[in-house]
Amino acid sequence: MWHVDADGHYSSHESAAPPYNLRGRFYTDENGFFEVETIVPSPYTISENGPLAELLHAVGQNTTIPAHLNIILKRKGYETLITQVFF
Repeated sequence: MWHVDADGHYSSHESAAPPYNLRGRFYTDENGFFEVETIVPSPYTISENGPLAELLHAVGQNTTIPAHLNIILKRKGYETLITQVFF
């Protein structure tokens, strides 16, 4: 799981935070349960000078990304799932 800080920055981009801040690997118990405590991430705006911003503007959308968690779920013998949970 990984997400932005309270200012809307990932630790690997435009942030003074240490590397891998707000990123983690978690394991479930025998019943598939896990627990995580973290901050609520902020929405953020992507660069206005790139192809994604151009595409979003072309379809009438803005460049603000809602607050969300990025999650990768893995289990041996199963296809990996990469998803996001939005607030």
